[in-house]
Amino acid sequence: MSSWPPFSLLLLCSLASSQVLLAQSELRYADPRFPQELPAEVAVPSPGVFGLSASIRELNQRIVLAEQALSELPPLQVTFLNDTYGYHSDFLPALDEIPSKPRWVLEFDVWALVGDAGLVLVPSHDRRSNKPQGYAFPKRFRIYAVGEHPDSGEELLVDWTEQDFPDPGLRPVVFRFQDIPSDLRTLRLEVYAGDTIDGLDFFSLARVYPIAYDEIQYSISNKVPITYDEIQGSISIHASSGYEVLPYWSERYLSDSRFTIGLPIADISSREGAFRLPIDESDTEKEVALEIDLGARSVIGWVNMYPAMSPTDVSVPGYGFPRAIKELSIIDEAGGVARIYSNPNLLSPGDNLMRVPGYSMVGRTLRAVFEKFPTYQGQAVFSLGEIEVFKAGANMSIGKPVRVYLGDELLDVDTTALVDGEASGSEIIHLTDWFCLLASGKVLEDELAVLTSARAEFSERFKHVKQTLSFSMVTLLGVGIVALIVFLRLRQKQESWQLRKQLNSDLHDDIGSKVAAVSLAATTLERGVESDWAKEQCVAIRSIAHEMNQGLRDVLWMTDDQTDSVRQLIRRLADCARRSVETERLRLTTTPFSLVPEKNIHVRCKRDVLLFLREALHNAACHSEARQIEVEIIWRDKHLIIRVQDNGKGFVVPSIDQQGKNIGHHGLRTMRERCLRNGGHHRLESVIGEGTVVEMRVRV
Repeated sequence: MSSWPPFSLLLLCSLASSQVLLAQSELRYADPRFPQELPAEVAVPSPGVFGLSASIRELNQRIVLAEQALSELPPLQVTFLNDTYGYHSDFLPALDEIPSKPRWVLEFDVWALVGDAGLVLVPSHDRRSNKPQGYAFPKRFRIYAVGEHPDSGEELLVDWTEQDFPDPGLRPVVFRFQDIPSDLRTLRLEVYAGDTIDGLDFFSLARVYPIAYDEIQYSISNKVPITYDEIQGSISIHASSGYEVLPYWSERYLSDSRFTIGLPIADISSREGAFRLPIDESDTEKEVALEIDLGARSVIGWVNMYPAMSPTDVSVPGYGFPRAIKELSIIDEAGGVARIYSNPNLLSPGDNLMRVPGYSMVGRTLRAVFEKFPTYQGQAVFSLGEIEVFKAGANMSIGKPVRVYLGDELLDVDTTALVDGEASGSEIIHLTDWFCLLASGKVLEDELAVLTSARAEFSERFKHVKQTLSFSMVTLLGVGIVALIVFLRLRQKQESWQLRKQLNSDLHDDIGSKVAAVSLAATTLERGVESDWAKEQCVAIRSIAHEMNQGLRDVLWMTDDQTDSVRQLIRRLADCARRSVETERLRLTTTPFSLVPEKNIHVRCKRDVLLFLREALHNAACHSEARQIEVEIIWRDKHLIIRVQDNGKGFVVPSIDQQGKNIGHHGLRTMRERCLRNGGHHRLESVIGEGTVVEMRVRV
């Protein structure tokens, strides 16, 4: 929900210069005094799937407008003071429910509280965090106007006891009241609930400023203020209880002369436009006096002093601001002097406005005498951005002549920057307007938060929609491609099966018959010759023909898709072992065929397994001189295990590098490669005089 009046009200707030007041005070911003005054939620679109893109564009446009409007407001300045933080309540046990009576009460006696009036509550800074944010602003509270006497009555001005007040962050809260009776001169803040941490309830405020909007004119001799559209001071402040920790927390700091939210100017980027007076080392003990001739007998309401910005990029809060004000005095035409302020140990205001009451003193000349000037890199400096003599809503010192004295010497210096209506090169804003404009930033910040959150939500939804559409399109395309590939593979497989079948038939009929003819011819020739050499050659030819016939059978078996199963492979491996090793030397162990699944196996794997076993059997049968050869062909846990072990003469197992370099180890290398190529595990062990073990373990 939006916590502040709608953006349209902000457009009615305009910047006012130090000489121009708003003609209609109704246009000024005011925070809601009751929960019922909260506006409706910031309107955001509720688009469907196809309206997300347009809604995001609309939100972007609204965000840009809100950010631009926020940038045109005076900047919210985070200007920490090292002391005088403000008022801090004491800590009370947190309650589960809002009590019927207030837990803390603060009373402010106001100089001029009649007719149209207002109250500015400035939040404290949270000094526990590096991020600038407000600290413990009260959540449930009421504000009354009450009289000096018990029978004067009271009037409820603000009531936030039924609902938490929206957190203002660091922005001031501005309440506006109308038609306050003249006998009610005290504002009473009753707090029912604050912030809660670790089971303790408390609240805090940095400053409190009453506002008098109506013109009130009484006898000057009685020193009753003449006010109009002006920030007032409190005659006295009383808190029912508090957390008094000097110099940081005290109830009297609520009306301290130093502000905590910067300077009432439109921009803080410039470092120009300040009055700077370097002071020689020999003159540092002298006073600097400013005399502003107001041109006529005037009532002095306030003296506002604006610190200067440091001339370099190095931030020096309160640059050149003196550490003592010997006196602020009003001098009349006859030379009479009335002192209004003195502070021999002035604490720096930092980059904040310092405001001293004039107590409605009457005179023509303001005299300000300063001492104890800060030193930067060995150079003492006195500097001010502006000095205002203010009363009845008007700056009486702007453009007036200023005399500057260093000790008794009148200096010939340019004093324009002291009374030009600007501070740090930016136009000064009337205080009541400034507080309203700062407070109205909550409107835009809230609207930006709602719009930004909605944009993030819509963007995430839009991203999800795009991802879903993209995924759907990719899925459909992928399904189509897969279907096409499957179709082509099936067709290719069918054609390959036909070709393999035809090749097998051709090989068997053509080459097989010719190999058989060669074997038969060798047998016939052997019978017709008498030479032993010729007989040996015929036997060799017949043996080669037999091997060719066996190799042909292996090729035909490997290319036959009817044999592409684990069961058929184990059957073939067992036959290979029986053919390769004499029966008296062979001990063959196989998994029963009934326990082996008819699981398909890749042709390459089938070929590599068969050739691995043939090479292992050839080495054991022909080279090991073994009396016994054990062959295990096992199917276990989806793995095919082939182990060939002999009790022959053994050999020294070469390293992998030696197997690759030495041509004599070609068989060992190819066996290992066939195993690894199919993701299997290879083991080769041999001991001289004890035999050799070679094993292949492949997942199929």
